[in-house]
Amino acid sequence: MTITPGVTGYGVKPRAFFDPPAKTFSQDEKRARRRRHLPVSYGRDFDLAAEIHGVIRPVANRLTAAGLVADVDEIGEAVRELCVICADLLNDAKISRIDYTSRSRARAALKTLTKQPVPEISRAALADGSWPDMLADMAAPLSGSLADLLGRANPSASDQVVEALRLLDRAVLDLDRRIDRAMLFRSQNPHAPSQSERDDPEAARRTLADLGIQMKAHQ
Repeated sequence: MTITPGVTGYGVKPRAFFDPPAKTFSQDEKRARRRRHLPVSYGRDFDLAAEIHGVIRPVANRLTAAGLVADVDEIGEAVRELCVICADLLNDAKISRIDYTSRSRARAALKTLTKQPVPEISRAALADGSWPDMLADMAAPLSGSLADLLGRANPSASDQVVEALRLLDRAVLDLDRRIDRAMLFRSQNPHAPSQSERDDPEAARRTLADLGIQMKAHQ
C-alpha cells in the first residue's frame, strides 16, 4: 500500500487544528468580569484614571439623583491604596536598574515623592457629583507609566492591580447598598424629612413654625 505524504493510511488527509484567536475585552467588559471574579489581565491599553472614574461614577450619579449625602471615606481610602500599589509597582521597576544595596534608600525616596493624600470631599462635591473626578485625578500621573509596565506582559503586576481594584469595587458596592437602604426607608416613610431638609436650618424653622413653635433668629 502506498502512503502518500500528508495523507493518512486510510487515504484521508489529516485535519489541521489551529488555536482560535484570543478574545479581547474592552475595559468596561473587563470591569464586569473582574466583579464576577472571572480571569482578567490588563495590558498597555489600560487607563487607571479612567477605570477609577468608571467604577465610581454610577454610584455617584445615584447618590446625587437621590439627594443623599453619604460618607465616602472608604472609597477614598480604596483609591489611595490602589494608587500606592500602582506607584510601588512603578517604583520597583525603576530601582531594578540600580545596585541591590541602594534599593531600599531609593524605594523610600520614591515613596515619599509619589505619596498622595486623599482629597477632602466636600458636601458640595457630593451633592453635585464631582467627587469621582477628584479621586480619578489622584491616579492621572500614574496612568501612562502603569500602562507601559502592564504592556510588557507582566502578569504579576496585572494581578496586583486587579486585586487592588476589587477592594475599590467592594467599597463602591457598600455605598450602593447604603443608598438602597436609604431609598427603601424613604419609600416606607414618605412623610419623613429628606436628608437635605434635616440639614437645612431654614427648613427646620419652617417645620417648627408649621407645628406652632417659633424660634428666634439667633436660635
